[in-house]
Amino acid sequence: AERSSDVANEQARILSTRLERIASRVPGLVYEFRLGDDGSFTFPYASDAIRDIYRISPEQASIDAMPVLLVLHPDDRESMRQSIYQSAQHLSPWQLEYRVLTEQNEVRWLFGNAMPERDASGVRWSGFITDISQRKATEQHIHQLAFFDSLTGLYNRRKVQQSLQDLCTQFDARKQSGAVILVDVDNFKRINDTQGHKAGDELLKQVAQRLEQFAPPGSICGRLSSDEFALLVIDLPAQLPLTQYQLQQFADELLKALAQPYAISGHYYSSSVSLGYCVFNDTSVSADELLKRADIAVSHAKAAGGNCQVMFEDEMYQQIQQRFAMENALAKAVALNQLSLHYQPQLTDTGRVVGVEALLRWHCPELGLVSPAEFIPLAEETGLIEDIGFWVLHQACQQLQQWQADPLLAAVTMSVNISARQFYLPEFVSIVQQCIEQYQFAPQHLMLELTESLILADLEDAVARMQQIKQLGVKFSMDDFGTGYSSLSYLSRLPFDEVKIDQYFVRSGSSGQPRDWVIVDAIVGIANTYGMKLVAEGVETAAQQALLRQSGCRCYQGYLYAKPAPAADTEHWIRQYLQQQTTS
Repeated sequence: AERSSDVANEQARILSTRLERIASRVPGLVYEFRLGDDGSFTFPYASDAIRDIYRISPEQASIDAMPVLLVLHPDDRESMRQSIYQSAQHLSPWQLEYRVLTEQNEVRWLFGNAMPERDASGVRWSGFITDISQRKATEQHIHQLAFFDSLTGLYNRRKVQQSLQDLCTQFDARKQSGAVILVDVDNFKRINDTQGHKAGDELLKQVAQRLEQFAPPGSICGRLSSDEFALLVIDLPAQLPLTQYQLQQFADELLKALAQPYAISGHYYSSSVSLGYCVFNDTSVSADELLKRADIAVSHAKAAGGNCQVMFEDEMYQQIQQRFAMENALAKAVALNQLSLHYQPQLTDTGRVVGVEALLRWHCPELGLVSPAEFIPLAEETGLIEDIGFWVLHQACQQLQQWQADPLLAAVTMSVNISARQFYLPEFVSIVQQCIEQYQFAPQHLMLELTESLILADLEDAVARMQQIKQLGVKFSMDDFGTGYSSLSYLSRLPFDEVKIDQYFVRSGSSGQPRDWVIVDAIVGIANTYGMKLVAEGVETAAQQALLRQSGCRCYQGYLYAKPAPAADTEHWIRQYLQQQTTS
């Protein structure tokens, strides 16, 4: 019996040693934990890792495990108790992620996993505890990358959209309203170009800090893109007029706060912002829709020159829809033959018809007759002006070819407006040359009209291109001359053959604005000095024509003589006019 007992004890010792060896190599704590019916906590067995995790020896833990609770993070102690009691009550597997504090008061994340079973006087669990701090740090990093802006620490676009959607679903429109405010830094590219991207990043960080400081309690701040921020404001009054008033007041104060100088790299830098915002109290509207409305509002603020606030209104959305419909229709206009050219004659004070200006018209079946003031800027913004301009130039040159075959019209000059995008195309000189070769007209009767803003955008390049085209025999006219008030000093450097006085000066100068007529006199004098032909646009009355003639302008274009009309009608008008001149 003694020998059998010794053998059994030896086998038990060997198994215990083997268990200790295995447990010591397991990453974490292997344990048996017991909750007595009397409320006592003990670890009947714990591997040596308990010292590292709970700062208690296995021997101490086997007597009383209460000191272990003191090591737990204060915010996790109650959840630990509840999870143990619940597992004991239902004999369900125990699993929990929780935190403990190290001696240096640093947080350490643990994961506990155990299976319970009941004994005579309590419940005991067998399981293990592993350190998951690295995994938690990785998850936190991934979360940071997924939902936070790395530069400013604010929420990123994804998190802002998610937060806004959550607000919309939980919103009680009977009790409150909310607002989405977008903040766009004006001329942000300027600081990047002049001071470098490091200074630009510093400006964005300081804007983010001011935005957070200025944001009302409970609001959400985020960065949506390079220089655009978002502020979600809640708990506004349910009454929309009061909410709108409060937002206008808040936006004014925010504009002032963000316009204060920023200290960057030892210097003070001034910057302004544009604010666009929309109010919401309708839970059926999505987060994407609200952001789109605020974005439309901020676009209007930018278009107004920046440093201002604009609240979204339904009319803005209608304008966007109309613009989108017009853009789609305009993209098809050339292919569907919806564009046409009208021509307006230019006459001298002696009654000679010396030229016509080709003017683009668009009749859209869905939109009706669309004003050039509407669709030409849209074509320039979207790039459609390149294809449209190509079509216009070819149509005008083809018409010029036909008229030059008629002795009565052979001396007429064809003026064609050229857009900036079209003029600065690398192949534009070749396009003009191809038109001359294809239609076989006298190139000196083709007049390309350029605006002064187009020329001054890149003066050196513009002059070089003009010289190349002039070598082909084509002439140039400066359109809307004087509207920029800057062209007088440049005129001597530009190889123009003609100058057109803008109709604004003709109208205002003849209606009692002497300062404007002084500008007309100056334009006439300078054009005559440089030997340039002079044409006045928008001449509508005999009084205007008389004033222009008195100032030295000898060529006119306007409703006083003829309105723009299709080629056949213009040709008929010229023939009738010349016949009248001959008979008279």
